[in-house]
Amino acid sequence: MSLPRERERADYRVIARILQLSHGQPNPKDSLLEKISIAFTSKGGSWVLFFQGNPKHSKLLKVVIKVVVKKEKG
Repeated sequence: MSLPRERERADYRVIARILQLSHGQPNPKDSLLEKISIAFTSKGGSWVLFFQGNPKHSKLLKVVIKVVVKKEKG
């Protein structure tokens, strides 16, 4: 089991932490993290702006995660 903070990529760490806290997924697969990361950027999300604290990009990431998780369960 790899903890979110042990992942190499910063985007994976953030996504894994949100999945852990908000969606009850303590150890999401890298394939899910990659899918969410790609979906976030394809919807106009910017990791640079996210890490600078831009609220629009933080909200977008949470929405994208929610949609992808719902589709995965669906």
